Amino acid sequence: MNGSLGYPICDADSIAPGWAHPFTLERPDMKEPGEPLSILIVRDKKQNYFAYRNVCPHLQHAIYSRPAECLSIGDLVFACRWHQAKFNAQSGFCTGGPCEGAQLRSFPTAVVDGKICVSGIELANRRMAQPE
Repeated sequence: MNGSLGYPICDADSIAPGWAHPFTLERPDMKEPGEPLSILIVRDKKQNYFAYRNVCPHLQHAIYSRPAECLSIGDLVFACRWHQAKFNAQSGFCTGGPCEGAQLRSFPTAVVDGKICVSGIELANRRMAQPE
């Protein structure tokens, strides 16, 4: 699989419905070789997966450092662990909190051969990502 098709991040069934899971990826194009990129894979209550940069727009902290269950307030919502900014799981749009109206950087996802694949980024290697 190449960068245009996406990179395998994890097994699709390793993320339960309604959960968000952070991963660290190595990118060759950062200031320091191999500087990591933290992403967040979110699964809705079905088989839909969404990938976001794991950085809250408020103070640039990681939203999650461990897997976490999304809140269910109508649509799935996940909240930044620092200041409780709330993000829609399907859009990355901040619906409440100190950065309301901001939007997380998203990456296209696809499930290929049972793996969640993310495209739109260039990675240093093509092995599956390591969970945080």
